[in-house]
Amino acid sequence: MRKLLGWSLFLFGFLLLTQFVNGRSQLAAFWLMAGGLAAVVGRAWTLPVWLLGWVFLIGLAPGIQQGTVGCEAPALLAYSPFNLITERDLSTLGIDFFYAGSARVKAAVAPVYDEMGGRGDYSQMTHAIAYSANDLLGLGPTPGQAFYYRPLGSPRKQLLFLHGAMGNLQCYASYWQTFAEKHHYSVICPGFGFGFWQRPGGMETAAAATRGEPGLVIGLSNGAAGAVRLTIAHPELVDQLVLISPVLEPELVGSPEFAQALKKPPLILEGTEDRNVSPESVERGVQAMRQAGIKPVYQLLVGHDHFLMFTARDQVYQAILKLPSDRYRSP
Repeated sequence: MRKLLGWSLFLFGFLLLTQFVNGRSQLAAFWLMAGGLAAVVGRAWTLPVWLLGWVFLIGLAPGIQQGTVGCEAPALLAYSPFNLITERDLSTLGIDFFYAGSARVKAAVAPVYDEMGGRGDYSQMTHAIAYSANDLLGLGPTPGQAFYYRPLGSPRKQLLFLHGAMGNLQCYASYWQTFAEKHHYSVICPGFGFGFWQRPGGMETAAAATRGEPGLVIGLSNGAAGAVRLTIAHPELVDQLVLISPVLEPELVGSPEFAQALKKPPLILEGTEDRNVSPESVERGVQAMRQAGIKPVYQLLVGHDHFLMFTARDQVYQAILKLPSDRYRSP
């Protein structure tokens, strides 16, 4: 049994080694292979040496970066073995595991990761995969790390982004940083487990991330359900609401409480080819809003799917910039 487990660990490490492209990720995969060989050899000294090697490797993992671009996270997250593997390598595995047509999804996300790679700050930050995995395995969501970008001088407005499934990925922060640099926003991207913001603690995490400052609130996929709840619970924190490939709950978005909380018409972006959140379900949410007297700015992007935030980045940016500046008035 020991040798069987050892060879299984060796082969798993070898598989990861063939998939990873980053040197630090490959080093972690190699050490998994070494652990498998140590189990096969079965000497008394091999396991302690292997564990000590992990301690050394974790010391190479990125910590918490503070500055214009940074990450605020629980101290223990900085010592997670997951940090040895870059987010790009781990997210590639996740895309392969969770999504059909993974090659298309990876091609859409690749330019964002390429851009992020040119920002050295992110290579020194922790990432959310450990927290996402814990939540997915039923261990419960916890507030994870929050990424931020703060421009020099006083920003024009704050942008709060609530992630969807897979957790608070670094690429989201870099994506919105590009927008913020051009239009002088500050950005805060809080994390909450796998992305189920409806759970206890979700609204507290989102509200705390704003530090009491109102601004633009953007929810992606299930993050839209969180953004709607934040609007109802804390309307003073939401100047403008943007929902992308959104999970819309008709009983909430069609409620009088939501209509009264809105300051401006919400922007809703959905793709005609979305298989994760169907256009039909989004349309039901839009109709519920209209019946409640809300006039959303609804754009259905032809040919785009659930990942339109990446495949239609320019359209997303422009739609946000074209939002009406006047306060919302019910008809």
